[in-house]
Amino acid sequence: MKILDLYSGLGGASEAFVEAGHDVVRIDNNPALCDVPHTRIADSSFAYNFIAHEKFDLIWASPPCLEFSNGFHAPKPTAVREGRDFTPDINDLTKAMNIIAWLEPKYWIIENVVGAIKDFEPYLGEPNQIIGSFVLWGKFPQLIVPRDWVHTKTSQDPGSNDPLRSNKRAKIPIEISTATMKAISTPTLGDYL
Repeated sequence: MKILDLYSGLGGASEAFVEAGHDVVRIDNNPALCDVPHTRIADSSFAYNFIAHEKFDLIWASPPCLEFSNGFHAPKPTAVREGRDFTPDINDLTKAMNIIAWLEPKYWIIENVVGAIKDFEPYLGEPNQIIGSFVLWGKFPQLIVPRDWVHTKTSQDPGSNDPLRSNKRAKIPIEISTATMKAISTPTLGDYL
């Protein structure tokens, strides 16, 4: 299988695919991630240069979630506390949607946080699946994770100066990557209805 992982961060969404030997292209704009295997550093606007003639089985996009987060220090809750209006920037979402429409993969997933639901619904409709704090829209079979699986964000000092702190906290867990790989590798009758 050939996988495109947009806004890939530390590569969590495509990690199981890499481990299984699939062809993975990761694109992120953070130069600090240049050592993450299979990662090409580019703004999503320039991603077209890397993928212009490619055919992907799955496109996974995790646009940056800060604008949509309900976390205390995120822009939206801060604006609400200060009595200001706040409209999140959805440019990364629309870029991902354009790439998906252009490349027409068999499967695609756009992932974000619970706080993005209201802002993404006008573009993507209701989420297809919610797994803990991970909200998924797209065209994909249901992902099966163990019933007792609980995701906890990487614990780090909130005042940490680690330049990859947000990437570590946002990394898609291997359990979700594995569930995605299994779901699209093993079609069921439901995939054809």
